[in-house]
Amino acid sequence: MMKSLYYLSQLIFILSLSACGGFSAHKSGSATEGSTLEAHQVPSTKVVAVVSQNQILPNFQSCLGLSREQISEPTRLAHKESIESLSPEGEVDKVSAPMLMAVTKITSEICSDLIKVENDQSSNRKYFQNFNLANSDEGSGSVDSSINNLAASCWGRIPTPEELNIINSSILQVDTLANKTNKDAALFICTAVLSSSQAIRF
Repeated sequence: MMKSLYYLSQLIFILSLSACGGFSAHKSGSATEGSTLEAHQVPSTKVVAVVSQNQILPNFQSCLGLSREQISEPTRLAHKESIESLSPEGEVDKVSAPMLMAVTKITSEICSDLIKVENDQSSNRKYFQNFNLANSDEGSGSVDSSINNLAASCWGRIPTPEELNIINSSILQVDTLANKTNKDAALFICTAVLSSSQAIRF
């Protein structure tokens, strides 16, 4: 688990500052590297504002299609414990490493909620069709389809080939997740997609 978290933290950093999903800060003293990435960013995906600290959980709930009752207490607690690290009003210059890790903490919990819901709906899943969501045994789903479906819901578009490759390459770095379509892989995929800059952009 620690190894997967290590690669996940690397993945989130790369996705957040990559050519396809970086932050663009207009104020001096930003905690991000928007100015140095300016020449490499795709204008249509450049992030100039992020979801505020009070809206981030409802935003994830909405894009995943979860009801209020399907949001667990651990998810609400993760949001409460992380709120001071999140951008108060959506200011992009407030984005920092602690904020990205706070977002990861929240998304890992709400992704667990999603996995529980989809495990209970084995015949009518939106994101993890044919994954084994009950345990670590292998399923027969498609990783790329799950990434595309999550991104379409929470980014408003499917990933570019570069973004898809970044996520897939990171999964392969974790021995216990490589070429797997099980509960652990689903959690990694969901958390990666929701923790990227494209899921929290306003």
